[in-house]
Amino acid sequence: MTHGHPSLRSGDDALVIGCCHGFAVRLLSGGMKRNCIYIMADKQRDKFYIGVTNNLARRRNEHLIEGPEHYCGRHRIYDIVYVEWFDQIVRAIAREKRLKRRSRAQKLAIITALNPEMVELKPPFFFPPTRNASSPERSEG
Repeated sequence: MTHGHPSLRSGDDALVIGCCHGFAVRLLSGGMKRNCIYIMADKQRDKFYIGVTNNLARRRNEHLIEGPEHYCGRHRIYDIVYVEWFDQIVRAIAREKRLKRRSRAQKLAIITALNPEMVELKPPFFFPPTRNASSPERSEG
């Protein structure tokens, strides 16, 4: 089931993260989706790495200790700037392959559609920061 992201094709089951922290809590407490694709960038946002995992926090830590023999270590690519969640790992892998074939401009458009300032997405939720402090649950009532 697609959740409105323009870069997803019909039939993709990605849950693209948004800017609402209340939604992040429901996603993780429900235990729905653990597989994801992620895009990491260097500090200058010149170089990108696209990966897939079933444990984003663990995979991020692995990237942080990589040496110069690895792409991320060699280019100091340490910041997660984009994440899409999937129910099935095979769908995440297929999405990763499609993203890797995209041009740099297309990848930037996908990242900035969700994370316009390309800020680092921090654990545990890997969500962009909200622009205001209230979540939809608090504002409803």
